[in-house]
Amino acid sequence: MKQGTRVPTARVAQVLLETYGNVTAAASALGMRRESLHRRISRSKQLREALEEGRAQLVGEAMSRLAQMVLQGDKTAIIFVLKTWGKSEGFTERTEVDVAHPQAEYDW
Repeated sequence: MKQGTRVPTARVAQVLLETYGNVTAAASALGMRRESLHRRISRSKQLREALEEGRAQLVGEAMSRLAQMVLQGDKTAIIFVLKTWGKSEGFTERTEVDVAHPQAEYDW
């Protein structure tokens, strides 16, 4: 695209969705500077919504893949899910400190 040519908002929104809200990738695909795209996003409700929707799609995809990994028995995925989503079921990591022992006495 020629320098100085304004990309239509609908096209910018489409590219933000296609790049899952990755502003750097979207700016590159649109032939514009990342800073310019950030400025346009901050000024446009439509672009902010496209950015959020693109990122939400990526998170949804990641959650689906994570679920597949858990169902396939991937131990790392299982541990991650239990530590993050399983907190309400008691799956947390904590450090236990034994404070029941008597304190040492010092003879100064």
